[in-house]
Amino acid sequence: METATSIVSWDGAFEFPVEITSDWEIGRLNKQVEVNVINRGDVTCGCRIVFYATASLTNPSLKNTETEDYIKLKVSLSKGDKLEVTTHYRNKTAYITRANGEKENAIQYLDPSSTFLQLEIGDNLFSYNADSGKSNLEITIYHDNLYRGV
Repeated sequence: METATSIVSWDGAFEFPVEITSDWEIGRLNKQVEVNVINRGDVTCGCRIVFYATASLTNPSLKNTETEDYIKLKVSLSKGDKLEVTTHYRNKTAYITRANGEKENAIQYLDPSSTFLQLEIGDNLFSYNADSGKSNLEITIYHDNLYRGV
């Protein structure tokens, strides 16, 4: 079963009974500096990283703050673009789905010093960045907890 961990997410604030005031809000944007992705399996595993642009940004990256390994793509994203990177064993890919639905192979945008990040057993601390437009970036990391076969 795939587990999702978001670095940037929306926290719901809508509750009943509803009292509408001048500071009434339906939700809050929760932007964390760092997120802990927990691999509850008993082997190291790859993941699927989704970078979503809420407005223009350039060169998004995700870094493991403990190992200093990172993945960075040297590309510009516009509002609604989704960059998806998979780092699974024997299945390493990078694609951009543009807001207009056009899909593009993004492997050529990979920074040469990048690593296809793996999740170690237990805690994995990640931070995100972009050369410009960092506040326009939402990231979700998906993984499956894998177990050794008998």
